[in-house]
Formats: sequence, C-alpha cells, structure tokens
Amino acid sequence: MPTEPGGAVLELDPGLASGTGAHATTAMCLEWLDGCPLCALRVLDYGCGSAILALAALKLGARLACACDILLLAGLLDAQAEEVAHAHRPCFDIEIAARRDGWIALAGHRRAE
Repeated sequence: MPTEPGGAVLELDPGLASGTGAHATTAMCLEWLDGCPLCALRVLDYGCGSAILALAALKLGARLACACDILLLAGLLDAQAEEVAHAHRPCFDIEIAARRDGWIALAGHRRAE
C-alpha cells in the first residue's frame, strides 16, 4: 500500500513468478519513477518481464508506456496459455516452446503484413 495519501496502487498477481516489486532493483526503479514528473511523457520499459514498471509509469501519469522483452512469452501457468496466445494471434503465429511443472513458455513469429 502507498505510504502517502493519494499514492498509486498497482496490484499484480504473479503466481510464483518474479516482477512483483519486492526485489531490490525493481523497488528502486519504482521509487525512482514515483519521484519523476511523468505527466504526458512516453516511457519505455525495455526488458520488461512482467511490465510492472511500464504499468506503474502509466498509473503515475505517463501518457504512453511501451513494454518490450524478447518474443518468448514465459512465466505463464498452463491455464493462462490459451488466453495469452489468443491475444497475440492477430500479429503472431504462436506455438508452445516448452512446458515444465505447470508452467509454459510460448514462442511467437511475427506474421508477414
């Protein structure tokens, strides 16, 4: 919960994945973002993982936040795979790259325009 009245709250249910904001480096970045005047700025979260920094930037007033990582979609539970694949199918051909212990990784190849 935010320590100041009117602070931004961002809830993320990561399951067992990382990217929650509890890790020291993510926490430092979140604190830095909270101190920046983001109003109307565009933000790039490169190597985004869960995209928590891009989402936080939007909550803190950024006009636009782009989150970019490798095309491999990982950190997904088996039960989430179809929904995530469906969301990406308009632009990507999606296939299962790996499965392990209830987790799944999807790979995508951009469709020719």
